[in-house]
Amino acid sequence: MFDVTEWLEKHAYGYENLSGKERQAITGFSILWSLFEAQALGTSANVPKIVEKCKNLCEPIGRVRECHFSDSLAYFQWRYTKDGAVNHLFDNLHLPKGDAQKLVKKVILRNEPTTAYKLAACLIIVYRYRNNYFHGIKWATEFRDQQKNFEESNKLLAFVLDQLNEG
Repeated sequence: MFDVTEWLEKHAYGYENLSGKERQAITGFSILWSLFEAQALGTSANVPKIVEKCKNLCEPIGRVRECHFSDSLAYFQWRYTKDGAVNHLFDNLHLPKGDAQKLVKKVILRNEPTTAYKLAACLIIVYRYRNNYFHGIKWATEFRDQQKNFEESNKLLAFVLDQLNEG
């Protein structure tokens, strides 16, 4: 039987230095994202679809409340701001210029009142993790300091999938 872990330890620079929890968070993210994209976004993720899905999940008003994902929101706000402004880590998300970047910035700077847009901004950040991960940018940094990013993403994706299955 082919052992993926053994192969990665030998051939993927930095993988051998990841803890078991880091590996679990990264692996879980791959599976949860794939399931989320298939079930929530019709197998093709993009920002407009994410925003629309969040609007649908948050209506009628009160169905999904901010308290349901407040830990993830607080984490992203903490991670991407410093002294009331976005920090260098925000730039590392490589958000496309335009509406997506404006929305995420507005939410993490606490200037967006609607639950749907707060949830959308969180999922757009997760979408950027997905793009940066699947397109190799995360490998360039050897996944350093990424465990919490993937853990928060996994919690958020699982929450949204649960909401889809309940609705």
